[in-house]
Amino acid sequence: MSNLKVWASSVAVIMSVLGSAHAQDVKAIVSYDPIGLNAGTYLDTLNGASIANVGSPDVSATSDDFVRTDDPDAAGHSTYMYLNAYTSVLGDMSSSIGLNVGGTALASSVWHTSFVNGLVPMSYSMNIDITGGYVRLGGWTANVATRNMQGGFVADISVNGQSVWSASQTLTLNGAGASLAQTGVPVAHSDVWYQPAADYEQQRANYSIEGFAGAVNLGSFAAGQAVDVTYTLSSFARWEDPDGCAYECGGVSVNIADPLQISGTGGTRITAAVPEPESYALMLAGLLVVGRFARRKSKVA
Repeated sequence: MSNLKVWASSVAVIMSVLGSAHAQDVKAIVSYDPIGLNAGTYLDTLNGASIANVGSPDVSATSDDFVRTDDPDAAGHSTYMYLNAYTSVLGDMSSSIGLNVGGTALASSVWHTSFVNGLVPMSYSMNIDITGGYVRLGGWTANVATRNMQGGFVADISVNGQSVWSASQTLTLNGAGASLAQTGVPVAHSDVWYQPAADYEQQRANYSIEGFAGAVNLGSFAAGQAVDVTYTLSSFARWEDPDGCAYECGGVSVNIADPLQISGTGGTRITAAVPEPESYALMLAGLLVVGRFARRKSKVA
Protein backbone atom coordinates (compact mmCIF):
# COMPACT_ATOMS: atom_id res chain seq x y z
CA MET A 1 0.00 0.00 0.00
CA SER A 2 2.87 2.39 0.81
CA ASN A 3 4.29 1.89 -2.69
CA LEU A 4 0.90 2.80 -4.15
CA LYS A 5 0.88 6.00 -2.12
CA VAL A 6 4.37 6.86 -3.34
CA TRP A 7 3.30 6.26 -6.95
CA ALA A 8 0.18 8.39 -6.60
CA SER A 9 2.14 11.21 -5.01
CA SER A 10 4.77 10.99 -7.75
CA VAL A 11 2.09 11.28 -10.42
CA ALA A 12 0.76 14.38 -8.69
CA VAL A 13 4.22 15.96 -8.83
CA ILE A 14 4.60 15.13 -12.51
CA MET A 15 1.21 16.69 -13.29
CA SER A 16 2.12 19.82 -11.38
CA VAL A 17 5.33 20.10 -13.39
CA LEU A 18 3.62 19.58 -16.75
CA GLY A 19 0.53 21.66 -15.96
CA SER A 20 -3.21 21.28 -15.63
CA ALA A 21 -5.40 19.13 -17.85
CA HIS A 22 -6.86 20.72 -20.95
CA ALA A 23 -10.40 22.06 -20.89
CA GLN A 24 -11.90 21.94 -24.37
CA ASP A 25 -14.99 23.36 -26.04
CA VAL A 26 -16.19 23.71 -29.62
CA LYS A 27 -18.28 26.09 -31.70
CA ALA A 28 -19.97 26.02 -35.12
CA ILE A 29 -21.02 29.22 -36.92
CA VAL A 30 -22.90 29.86 -40.16
CA SER A 31 -23.99 33.23 -41.55
CA TYR A 32 -25.53 34.67 -44.71
CA ASP A 33 -26.00 38.21 -46.02
CA PRO A 34 -28.01 38.98 -49.19
CA ILE A 35 -25.60 41.64 -50.45
CA GLY A 36 -25.07 41.46 -54.20
CA LEU A 37 -28.44 39.94 -55.12
CA ASN A 38 -29.95 40.89 -58.46
CA ALA A 39 -32.67 43.49 -57.89
CA GLY A 40 -36.15 42.74 -59.17
CA THR A 41 -36.53 39.20 -57.83
CA TYR A 42 -38.24 38.23 -54.61
CA LEU A 43 -34.96 36.76 -53.45
CA ASP A 44 -33.43 40.23 -53.13
CA THR A 45 -35.48 40.61 -49.95
CA LEU A 46 -33.88 37.62 -48.24
CA ASN A 47 -32.99 38.40 -44.66
CA GLY A 48 -29.42 38.01 -43.50
CA ALA A 49 -29.05 35.47 -40.73
CA SER A 50 -26.40 34.05 -38.43
CA ILE A 51 -26.27 31.29 -35.87
CA ALA A 52 -23.55 30.07 -33.53
CA ASN A 53 -23.87 26.79 -31.67
CA VAL A 54 -21.59 26.00 -28.75
CA GLY A 55 -21.23 22.65 -27.06
CA SER A 56 -19.29 19.56 -26.15
CA PRO A 57 -18.30 16.98 -27.25
CA ASP A 58 -19.44 18.04 -30.73
CA VAL A 59 -21.62 20.65 -32.36
CA SER A 60 -22.89 21.61 -35.81
CA ALA A 61 -24.76 24.49 -37.44
CA THR A 62 -26.44 24.58 -40.84
CA SER A 63 -28.38 27.04 -42.96
CA ASP A 64 -31.53 25.09 -42.09
CA ASP A 65 -31.21 26.61 -38.62
CA PHE A 66 -32.41 29.98 -39.92
CA VAL A 67 -35.31 30.86 -42.19
CA ARG A 68 -37.18 33.96 -43.23
CA THR A 69 -40.26 34.19 -41.05
CA ASP A 70 -42.60 35.36 -43.84
CA ASP A 71 -41.34 32.76 -46.35
CA PRO A 72 -39.66 29.69 -44.80
CA ASP A 73 -38.66 28.43 -48.25
CA ALA A 74 -36.74 31.59 -49.15
CA ALA A 75 -33.74 31.02 -46.87
CA GLY A 76 -32.20 27.98 -45.31
CA HIS A 77 -33.55 25.86 -48.19
CA SER A 78 -31.02 23.62 -49.92
CA THR A 79 -32.28 24.85 -53.31
CA TYR A 80 -30.63 28.20 -52.64
CA MET A 81 -27.90 27.58 -50.13
CA TYR A 82 -26.26 24.94 -47.99
CA LEU A 83 -24.05 26.12 -45.15
CA ASN A 84 -22.56 23.67 -42.70
CA ALA A 85 -19.97 23.79 -39.94
CA TYR A 86 -19.08 20.89 -37.67
CA THR A 87 -16.58 20.64 -34.82
CA SER A 88 -15.75 17.90 -32.32
CA VAL A 89 -13.54 18.01 -29.23
CA LEU A 90 -11.90 14.92 -30.72
CA GLY A 91 -10.42 17.16 -33.39
CA ASP A 92 -12.74 16.56 -36.34
CA MET A 93 -13.51 19.89 -38.07
CA SER A 94 -15.18 20.79 -41.36
CA SER A 95 -16.97 23.65 -43.07
CA SER A 96 -18.73 23.75 -46.41
CA ILE A 97 -20.84 26.11 -48.50
CA GLY A 98 -23.10 25.63 -51.48
CA LEU A 99 -24.30 29.14 -52.35
CA ASN A 100 -26.80 28.97 -55.22
CA VAL A 101 -28.11 32.47 -54.62
CA GLY A 102 -26.43 35.86 -54.66
CA GLY A 103 -24.96 37.15 -51.41
CA THR A 104 -22.17 36.30 -49.01
CA ALA A 105 -21.87 33.27 -46.76
CA LEU A 106 -19.52 32.05 -44.05
CA ALA A 107 -19.22 28.70 -42.29
CA SER A 108 -16.73 28.33 -39.41
CA SER A 109 -15.73 25.47 -37.15
CA VAL A 110 -13.88 26.45 -33.97
CA TRP A 111 -11.85 24.19 -31.63
CA HIS A 112 -10.70 25.74 -28.37
CA THR A 113 -8.66 24.59 -25.39
CA SER A 114 -7.15 26.25 -22.33
CA PHE A 115 -4.73 25.06 -19.66
CA VAL A 116 -2.10 26.31 -17.23
CA ASN A 117 1.55 25.51 -17.78
CA GLY A 118 3.21 23.64 -14.91
CA LEU A 119 6.14 24.35 -12.65
CA VAL A 120 8.78 24.61 -15.38
CA PRO A 121 8.99 26.58 -18.66
CA MET A 122 7.65 24.52 -21.55
CA SER A 123 7.15 24.80 -25.29
CA TYR A 124 4.02 23.50 -27.00
CA SER A 125 2.96 22.67 -30.54
CA MET A 126 -0.37 21.92 -32.19
CA ASN A 127 -1.02 19.15 -34.70
CA ILE A 128 -3.18 19.99 -37.71
CA ASP A 129 -4.11 17.95 -40.77
CA ILE A 130 -5.99 19.91 -43.42
CA THR A 131 -6.77 16.99 -45.70
CA GLY A 132 -8.05 19.01 -48.61
CA GLY A 133 -11.16 20.39 -50.22
CA TYR A 134 -12.25 22.34 -53.26
CA VAL A 135 -13.57 25.67 -54.57
CA ARG A 136 -15.95 25.86 -57.57
CA LEU A 137 -17.34 29.05 -59.11
CA GLY A 138 -19.42 29.98 -62.11
CA GLY A 139 -22.53 29.36 -64.15
CA TRP A 140 -24.70 31.39 -66.49
CA THR A 141 -24.57 35.18 -66.52
CA ALA A 142 -25.94 37.85 -68.85
CA ASN A 143 -22.83 40.01 -68.52
CA VAL A 144 -19.46 38.53 -67.55
CA ALA A 145 -18.02 42.03 -67.14
CA THR A 146 -20.14 42.75 -64.05
CA ARG A 147 -19.70 39.37 -62.38
CA ASN A 148 -17.81 39.02 -59.10
CA MET A 149 -17.58 35.57 -57.53
CA GLN A 150 -15.22 34.54 -54.78
CA GLY A 151 -14.74 31.43 -52.70
CA GLY A 152 -12.06 30.10 -50.41
CA PHE A 153 -10.98 29.26 -46.89
CA VAL A 154 -9.23 30.76 -43.88
CA ALA A 155 -7.41 28.68 -41.24
CA ASP A 156 -6.10 30.42 -38.13
CA ILE A 157 -4.52 29.38 -34.83
CA SER A 158 -4.33 31.96 -32.06
CA VAL A 159 -2.67 31.75 -28.66
CA ASN A 160 -3.82 34.08 -25.89
CA GLY A 161 -5.59 36.23 -28.46
CA GLN A 162 -2.65 36.52 -30.91
CA SER A 163 -2.49 34.69 -34.24
CA VAL A 164 0.57 32.40 -34.44
CA TRP A 165 -0.30 30.55 -37.67
CA SER A 166 -2.66 31.38 -40.51
CA ALA A 167 -3.36 30.39 -44.11
CA SER A 168 -5.95 31.52 -46.61
CA GLN A 169 -6.78 31.06 -50.27
CA THR A 170 -9.28 33.00 -52.38
CA LEU A 171 -10.41 32.03 -55.88
CA THR A 172 -11.94 34.94 -57.84
CA LEU A 173 -14.01 34.78 -61.02
CA ASN A 174 -14.88 38.02 -62.84
CA GLY A 175 -14.71 39.74 -66.19
CA ALA A 176 -10.92 39.48 -66.21
CA GLY A 177 -11.01 35.70 -65.79
CA ALA A 178 -10.01 33.53 -62.83
CA SER A 179 -7.23 34.10 -60.28
CA LEU A 180 -6.09 32.50 -57.05
CA ALA A 181 -4.61 34.50 -54.17
CA GLN A 182 -2.90 32.94 -51.16
CA THR A 183 -1.74 34.52 -47.90
CA GLY A 184 0.04 33.18 -44.85
CA VAL A 185 1.44 29.66 -44.75
CA PRO A 186 1.33 27.92 -48.18
CA VAL A 187 -1.24 25.12 -48.43
CA ALA A 188 -0.81 22.72 -51.33
CA HIS A 189 -3.33 23.07 -54.15
CA SER A 190 -3.89 22.12 -57.77
CA ASP A 191 -3.71 24.49 -60.71
CA VAL A 192 -6.83 26.55 -61.36
CA TRP A 193 -9.05 25.22 -64.15
CA TYR A 194 -10.79 28.01 -66.09
CA GLN A 195 -13.43 27.94 -68.79
CA PRO A 196 -14.33 31.30 -70.33
CA ALA A 197 -17.82 32.11 -71.53
CA ALA A 198 -18.09 31.39 -75.26
CA ASP A 199 -21.05 30.46 -77.44
CA TYR A 200 -23.01 28.08 -75.23
CA GLU A 201 -20.22 27.58 -72.73
CA GLN A 202 -20.67 29.02 -69.24
CA GLN A 203 -17.86 30.81 -67.45
CA ARG A 204 -16.48 28.57 -64.70
CA ALA A 205 -13.40 28.07 -62.54
CA ASN A 206 -12.33 25.57 -59.89
CA TYR A 207 -9.34 24.10 -58.10
CA SER A 208 -8.58 21.51 -55.41
CA ILE A 209 -7.12 22.17 -51.97
CA GLU A 210 -4.59 19.40 -51.46
CA GLY A 211 -3.85 19.99 -47.81
CA PHE A 212 -1.36 20.75 -45.07
CA ALA A 213 -0.19 18.50 -42.25
CA GLY A 214 2.27 19.23 -39.49
CA ALA A 215 2.95 20.63 -36.05
CA VAL A 216 2.46 24.36 -35.49
CA ASN A 217 4.73 25.97 -32.90
CA LEU A 218 2.57 27.65 -30.24
CA GLY A 219 5.49 29.18 -28.37
CA SER A 220 7.23 28.87 -25.02
CA PHE A 221 5.46 29.57 -21.74
CA ALA A 222 6.66 30.44 -18.27
CA ALA A 223 5.89 28.38 -15.20
CA GLY A 224 2.27 28.85 -14.18
CA GLN A 225 1.37 30.78 -17.34
CA ALA A 226 -2.17 30.36 -18.70
CA VAL A 227 -2.40 29.11 -22.28
CA ASP A 228 -5.51 29.69 -24.39
CA VAL A 229 -5.56 28.17 -27.90
CA THR A 230 -8.22 28.64 -30.60
CA TYR A 231 -8.20 26.93 -34.00
CA THR A 232 -10.70 28.30 -36.55
CA LEU A 233 -11.34 26.68 -39.92
CA SER A 234 -13.69 28.66 -42.18
CA SER A 235 -15.03 28.53 -45.72
CA PHE A 236 -16.48 31.62 -47.35
CA ALA A 237 -18.38 32.52 -50.51
CA ARG A 238 -19.46 35.68 -52.32
CA TRP A 239 -21.68 36.00 -55.40
CA GLU A 240 -22.37 39.35 -57.03
CA ASP A 241 -23.98 39.13 -60.45
CA PRO A 242 -26.07 42.30 -60.89
CA ASP A 243 -26.66 41.79 -64.64
CA GLY A 244 -27.03 38.04 -64.49
CA CYS A 245 -29.20 35.52 -62.76
CA ALA A 246 -29.86 36.02 -59.06
CA TYR A 247 -30.22 32.39 -58.16
CA GLU A 248 -29.95 28.80 -59.41
CA CYS A 249 -28.12 29.81 -62.61
CA GLY A 250 -24.73 29.18 -61.06
CA GLY A 251 -23.14 29.22 -57.67
CA VAL A 252 -20.16 29.06 -55.35
CA SER A 253 -19.21 25.79 -53.67
CA VAL A 254 -16.46 25.48 -51.05
CA ASN A 255 -15.34 22.65 -48.80
CA ILE A 256 -12.47 22.39 -46.30
CA ALA A 257 -11.81 19.84 -43.55
CA ASP A 258 -9.36 18.82 -40.84
CA PRO A 259 -10.56 15.41 -39.59
CA LEU A 260 -7.61 14.82 -37.27
CA GLN A 261 -8.77 12.36 -34.63
CA ILE A 262 -7.35 12.71 -31.13
CA SER A 263 -7.83 10.50 -28.10
CA GLY A 264 -9.03 11.47 -24.64
CA THR A 265 -10.30 14.79 -23.37
CA GLY A 266 -6.76 16.13 -23.07
CA GLY A 267 -6.18 15.33 -26.70
CA THR A 268 -3.02 15.19 -28.75
CA ARG A 269 -3.68 18.27 -30.87
CA ILE A 270 -1.56 20.07 -28.27
CA THR A 271 1.76 18.42 -27.41
CA ALA A 272 4.54 19.52 -25.07
CA ALA A 273 8.16 19.59 -26.12
CA VAL A 274 10.73 17.50 -24.26
CA PRO A 275 11.63 19.50 -21.13
CA GLU A 276 15.09 20.99 -20.78
CA PRO A 277 17.57 19.15 -18.52
CA GLU A 278 16.93 21.60 -15.68
CA SER A 279 13.22 20.79 -15.93
CA TYR A 280 13.98 17.10 -15.53
CA ALA A 281 16.15 17.94 -12.52
CA LEU A 282 13.30 19.83 -10.89
CA MET A 283 10.89 16.97 -11.61
CA LEU A 284 13.31 14.39 -10.17
CA ALA A 285 13.90 16.51 -7.09
CA GLY A 286 10.16 16.69 -6.51
CA LEU A 287 9.78 12.94 -6.88
CA LEU A 288 12.61 12.29 -4.40
CA VAL A 289 11.08 14.62 -1.84
CA VAL A 290 7.69 12.99 -2.18
CA GLY A 291 9.22 9.52 -2.02
CA ARG A 292 11.19 10.26 1.16
CA PHE A 293 8.17 11.86 2.81
CA ALA A 294 5.96 8.89 1.93
CA ARG A 295 8.52 6.37 3.25
CA ARG A 296 8.91 8.25 6.54
CA LYS A 297 5.15 8.39 6.94
CA SER A 298 4.81 4.64 6.29
CA LYS A 299 7.51 3.86 8.90
CA VAL A 300 5.76 5.96 11.51
CA ALA A 301 2.47 4.22 10.75
